[in-house]
Parts: sequence; structure tokens; C-alpha cells
Amino acid sequence: MRFFYGFTNATSLRGLDAVSARLRPNEVVVTDRCWSFLATWLLHTRTLPALYPVDIQPKAELARANEAHAILDGTPAGQIDARRLGVRFALVDPTCPDPDGNALAPPRVGTPAFTSERLLVLKL
Repeated sequence: MRFFYGFTNATSLRGLDAVSARLRPNEVVVTDRCWSFLATWLLHTRTLPALYPVDIQPKAELARANEAHAILDGTPAGQIDARRLGVRFALVDPTCPDPDGNALAPPRVGTPAFTSERLLVLKL
């Protein structure tokens, strides 16, 4: 368990604290698949996680995951979704793998607001 959630180290928690201090009530934060579960709990806010079909139960959540991927990919639809949802922050683990264990492409949007080995906070 410690290895699985090892990215929640003291440095990444400092970054999350900085984000938490700037969040508005009920604000939505986009996350990658690695930060999806813990970000909701640690930030006490709603998240829109960029999960993959193998990560999702029930499959009804796939549409929301696709929105998160579109936001992180910077697509026109993702930009519209980000504005509609009021998303100002994205959280990604630079070492987070895809379901096959391959490195994920970095997000195509945002300005780094916090950077560490296991947490990149992007201001959208």
C-alpha cells in the first residue's frame, strides 16, 4: 500500500495544500489516473479524473473520463468543458503510467504552478 500511494510524499502534499488554499467552494479539479482517488479526498473537492476504461466501474463514468482527457489534451472540446466546469487546476503525476505501463504524454495545457517529482500542478 505504501508503494502504491508513494507519490503522496511530503513535497506533493505541500503542493496540494497550496492548491487547496486557492480552491473555491465545490470547484472541480482535473486529475490524471494516478491522482484521481486521493485528490478528491486530500483536496476536499470534486475531481474530474482522466481514467481509462479498465479503471472505471461503472462504465457510465466513461463520458466524464473522456472530458478529463480532452481537457488535459487541450482539445477544443476540452477547452469548452474546462470553461463550462470552471476548471482552473489540473493535477498530474509525471511518472503515472497508462494501463499498459507506458509513460503518459504530458498535458498540452496549463502553466506549471507547482512542480515536484510526483506532482505537477497546472494552472489552466
